Amino acid sequence: MDMTIPAPLTPGSTAPDFSIPGTSGENITLSQFRGKKYVLLAFFPAAFTPVCTTELCAFGEDFDQFSSLHVEVL
Repeated sequence: MDMTIPAPLTPGSTAPDFSIPGTSGENITLSQFRGKKYVLLAFFPAAFTPVCTTELCAFGEDFDQFSSLHVEVL
């Protein structure tokens, strides 16, 4: 197994393709948005904590702003 750690991304560079399970049960792949939408990949430091709840609420409150800028929040 290759344990090489890739170099960090720099602003403006293309992110490597990846797939993650979506909440609907189907896989979501980064490349399905390439050339169509920007992608904001949200991570939560600890589920079911005040930080998680605050972040999730902020994304929900700003959803229309993200959508108007063609940003998909994952």
